[in-house]
Amino acid sequence: MKGFRVRAAVMADAEIVAEFNCRLARETENLELRLETVTEGVRGGMSVAGRATYLVAECVDTGDVVGQLMLTHEWSDWRNADMWWLQSVYVRADWRERGVFGALLSSAEAAARVEGVACLRLYVESHNGRAREVYVRRGFVDAGYVVMERDLRG
Repeated sequence: MKGFRVRAAVMADAEIVAEFNCRLARETENLELRLETVTEGVRGGMSVAGRATYLVAECVDTGDVVGQLMLTHEWSDWRNADMWWLQSVYVRADWRERGVFGALLSSAEAAARVEGVACLRLYVESHNGRAREVYVRRGFVDAGYVVMERDLRG
């Protein structure tokens, strides 16, 4: 045992997941998010069936959450199957390079295989070379798409 275990997040985890999301935005995009907004967003993801599934890694000794990822679903008519997106991937700095992300990813992949999911996808900031290297080592490849968005909130 590596000192942690992976489990499905529960509503009681919403505050730490939101805190980790704020840390993630700060570390990767130099963005300061409103913790209150993110906390409500996490709760909203957890409270609607099928909207988002969170996995967390927790320290077996203390019960502290040390890592997380969120799974969302996208239907692919081309594949006649779901694709799952890994989002909000974060491992606490003092737990990095200890297998936390790998365990979270393995848990997500195992669940996806049971559900007949066609593929796992994620997006990563283009300047985040360290994350890109980790994902490539885990078998992710450039899917050949550019993510674009249009802000509808003004």
